[in-house]
Amino acid sequence: LADHHLPTLTRSCRADEDGLQILLTSNHVPEVLQVLDAAGYLYETQPVILVGPTPYRPGLIARWLTGLRQQGVDVQFSYLSSVTSDLCFLVVGTANHEQVLEAAAAA
Repeated sequence: LADHHLPTLTRSCRADEDGLQILLTSNHVPEVLQVLDAAGYLYETQPVILVGPTPYRPGLIARWLTGLRQQGVDVQFSYLSSVTSDLCFLVVGTANHEQVLEAAAAA
């Protein structure tokens, strides 16, 4: 993606029984998908909530995510992606986008 001058806002990876997955967020989705397709990668897209950049405070974010769960918000996944040593983005995958946005605004 860097060779094509396509920035990603966040990057993370995870491994499970299906293999290695790379999680990316970008505001250039069609262009990123073209590059991935041309390179032969399998991919899925999903809208996410991107919060930040925000101060890197994992304990605070964990409490906030716990609060979402207590409100009945189904958080399918979340991760922090560092911007600098003291700033990060929080990525939240959920079907309840409106509830997460309301909670983020209230925090």
